[in-house]
Amino acid sequence: MMGRLVFEKGRSSGKRAPLLALAKRLGGTSLEGEVRLAADDALAYLKKFRKRMDDIGVDAPQRNLAWLALVQGLTARRSATCSPRPGRQTARSPACRRRRARDWGASPTRT
Repeated sequence: MMGRLVFEKGRSSGKRAPLLALAKRLGGTSLEGEVRLAADDALAYLKKFRKRMDDIGVDAPQRNLAWLALVQGLTARRSATCSPRPGRQTARSPACRRRRARDWGASPTRT
């Protein structure tokens, strides 16, 4: 059974360290910063990333906001890497499909 992570100032550094390490490994220091902001100052995080949180119906601080910040940050980065932009890879391009397959352990599909 997994324990719950509760982020409270001064008492959470041992519990949030693994989440911050995961964020840094998956998305670099920028994602780690987003997760740290969500854990340390939920209102500032909600203000800064209002559109992301509105998209999933979060408008007030929650206990699992740091986890939501991690997931939403990864989702935003995934969308940015495989989005249609002039002169860039599109979500349907072979290179983007291969990258998604490699990242998620699936085989690329032809469309």
